[in-house]
Amino acid sequence: MQTSPAGLDLATGGVGLANLIGNLAKAEAQKAQAEFERRDFQFRQKVADRQAVDAIRRGQLRAAAARRKSKKTIGAQRAALAAQGIEIGGSALDLLDESTVIGELNQMMIRDNAAREALGLNLNSVSLGLRADVARISGRAESRATALTGGIQFARSLVDIEAQRQERTRSDQDA
Repeated sequence: MQTSPAGLDLATGGVGLANLIGNLAKAEAQKAQAEFERRDFQFRQKVADRQAVDAIRRGQLRAAAARRKSKKTIGAQRAALAAQGIEIGGSALDLLDESTVIGELNQMMIRDNAAREALGLNLNSVSLGLRADVARISGRAESRATALTGGIQFARSLVDIEAQRQERTRSDQDA
C-alpha cells in the first residue's frame, strides 16, 4: 500500500506539530522548575537571615551570662580577700583588675564569635539570593530557547512539506 503525497504532507506536519507541542510543554516545565528553585533559594535565604539575627542574639545572651559570671567571680574574690583581712590594694587590686580584664576579653570573644557566625550566615543569604536570581533568569532563558527550538523545528517541517510539494509539482509537470 502506497501513501499519497497529501498523506505524507499531513504526517510530516503532524509530527512537526507534535514536536512543537512537546517543546512548548517542556518549556512550561522548565519555567515551573526554575520558579520552584527560585522560591526554594528565597526560603533558604530567609532562614539564613533569621539564623544570622539569632546568632547575634545568642552571642549577646552568652556575653551577658559571661559578664554576670565575671562579676560573680570578682565578688567572690573580694569576699575571700576581705575574709582574710586583706585590703584591696597592691597585688590584691592587681588580681581583681586581671579578673575584670579576663571577663571583658571573654565577653568580647563571645560577641566576636557571634558576629563571625552571623557574617557567614549573611554571606550565605546573599549567595542564596543570587542563586534565586540565576534560577529565575536561566529558567526563563531555557524555557524561551526550548519554545523557540520547537517553533523553528515546526517551521522547518512546514518548509520541508512545501519543498516536497513543489518537487512533486515539478515532477508531475515534467512527466
